[in-house]
Amino acid sequence: MMSVAPDASSIQQLTVQAYLQYNNWSGWAGAVPTAINHGDYTQVKLNVPDLGSSPPVGPGGYQALGIEIVNDTGAAFTGDVYLDDVMW
Repeated sequence: MMSVAPDASSIQQLTVQAYLQYNNWSGWAGAVPTAINHGDYTQVKLNVPDLGSSPPVGPGGYQALGIEIVNDTGAAFTGDVYLDDVMW
């Protein structure tokens, strides 16, 4: 889960998306972007592909696991982001 503490001087509409890149960067899995509740924790879940996925995870394995935060207003984000927990 993650929490965002934005600069109080600006109203920001933030979304977050978890993603995973795999198979030597050719595979991509992403969660549906979720609105972030300012000052509160927002839970984001990502289903991690395995051998039964399409495309399946092959010998390339996993390359990157990350989160992408987007400010829907297009303005630069000012504030703090806290990542609380990652479960595998």
